[in-house]
Amino acid sequence: MKNYIPRLFLIGLFLTIVTNVYAQNLTLKYDEATGKLGYVDVNEAFVIKPQFDVAYDFKEGLAAVGICNKGKCEYGFIKEDFAVTNEYFIYPQYDDVRNFTEELAAVKVNGKWGFINKAGDCVIEPQFDNTRGFTEGLSPVRVGKERGVIDKTGKYVIKLSSKIKHITLIFSNGLLAVAIGDEWGFIDRDFDKTHKFVIEPQFVFASPFTDGFALVQVHDPETKKDLYGFIDKDFATTHKYFIEPQFDDIDPFSWSLEGVLAVKVDDKWGFINKDFATTHEYVIAPRFYKVSPFYEGHAKVFEQDGTMEHLYIKKINGKWIVALERL
Repeated sequence: MKNYIPRLFLIGLFLTIVTNVYAQNLTLKYDEATGKLGYVDVNEAFVIKPQFDVAYDFKEGLAAVGICNKGKCEYGFIKEDFAVTNEYFIYPQYDDVRNFTEELAAVKVNGKWGFINKAGDCVIEPQFDNTRGFTEGLSPVRVGKERGVIDKTGKYVIKLSSKIKHITLIFSNGLLAVAIGDEWGFIDRDFDKTHKFVIEPQFVFASPFTDGFALVQVHDPETKKDLYGFIDKDFATTHKYFIEPQFDDIDPFSWSLEGVLAVKVDDKWGFINKDFATTHEYVIAPRFYKVSPFYEGHAKVFEQDGTMEHLYIKKINGKWIVALERL
């Protein structure tokens, strides 16, 4: 069976990006001339000049940034007024950080993760081998081979257990995707009390719920393929898929505010949206050799293997089109 942990990391990262929804006025941008990262306004003009080796989008009014020297990086946080004050909100001092979520940020010190508040105070001592941040008041964590879930006081809501082989780092829609053995299912925050799954382990892979839907992968005994589809929370009782598993692969980074997702069928990529569940019609039928993430409302697509001729797709007057140039 394939190793699905890289896919889990990518989807987790994608969901983090999507939930940000670029709500701030400034956008992260890489400057090829300096090799540094800075922040631009809507006119693509640098407001905070390129000076960071590592940087993330603003979230909850703050952005995590890193400065590297001789291979060692230190991380802190800035506010949007950094362009004027040139002062860090929290000076770079951590081995690694995550962006703030629900007023707390995960920080790494001497190889362990803990949490700070926006005053820079440590509220949960560094003790975890991995975590991402809080959603719905909870944060999944890993310590060695054991996994569990903590609340904002650091108390375990779901105790550490080696029975949980894998765990997603995002608690969403009241559910958490976990793997017992080689199968994924979903539990809620009362798992330690009930010892019951909300959705029984049955998937090759499962992602966190986003907007009421979760990506799952199941093994098809007829084709011998592992196929992607979608479930909603009603699956626990109906056992019916929102979108039946039928895609050979998906590209989570193609999903953007445009509301479409790149899917692969028989070695060709196309695009769907949520309407596919009822219409079974593609936004753009599978025909591409390769697709890229959306940027400024466009997605680059490649139609020919080898020559890699690229086109662009964009929504104009409510309809998706394929064009030779950006329109």
